[in-house]
Amino acid sequence: MNDNPPLRPSPVVLTEELFDRLRARILSDEFTKGQRLPPERELAREYATNRNTLREAIRRLEQAGLVTVRQGQGVTVTDFRREGTLELLGAFLTHGKDVREKAEVLLGLLEPRAEILEYLVEASAKRANDEDLDRIEESIEALEAAEKAKDEIAFVDAQHRWLNALVDSTHNLAFRWVANPFLESIRDMMWRAKGLILFEPSLAAMAYEVLDRARRGDAEGARAVTRDFHHTVDEKLRMILEPAAKKESAT
Repeated sequence: MNDNPPLRPSPVVLTEELFDRLRARILSDEFTKGQRLPPERELAREYATNRNTLREAIRRLEQAGLVTVRQGQGVTVTDFRREGTLELLGAFLTHGKDVREKAEVLLGLLEPRAEILEYLVEASAKRANDEDLDRIEESIEALEAAEKAKDEIAFVDAQHRWLNALVDSTHNLAFRWVANPFLESIRDMMWRAKGLILFEPSLAAMAYEVLDRARRGDAEGARAVTRDFHHTVDEKLRMILEPAAKKESAT
């Protein structure tokens, strides 16, 4: 029996939706590492789609590091826990079945996230011009408004805008390319795990203090403010995540 609802008919979304569904089955361990996906004909029939659309979706899976495709061997599921990238984070939080493992992933993200943000504010303070700093201030104003309203959606968007303004202000193209998947992973994580959004201590207040240090050319001070802030925030997040990380895997 086919439990999959028909795909939406729009050609614009067919490949993306099929990719999302197959990715979910891999990230939930329905399809496990080393396992071959069902033959094209079978999958196309299961999802009521054509083989060209299916092949494009599989190509997307291969780009995401979720499968390998070899002539004569079919499509084999990879070990996404080893081969995956940060782009999988949000989808894994949604589709992964092991609550303990998901909590461990988030705990593991805290330290590198803090280190990257410390570097980011320091680099911004060293390289930002007046126009950059004004743009950063505008993004902080949006962040402050979202905090006052306790609007989670607006907060996620405003934080993303602020982080992007900081990255732009470094005038470092290589860092921009490195930062893009990291920033997307943070936004995706917060969209899918809104219980991790903290309005206290105030991110906007910290961002204003960092901005003030940047305007005075105090790059090390900007980094120190960020370090102290994330020490406090991460301790609160650990109190939320560590109990879940110690539980038995969800069945």
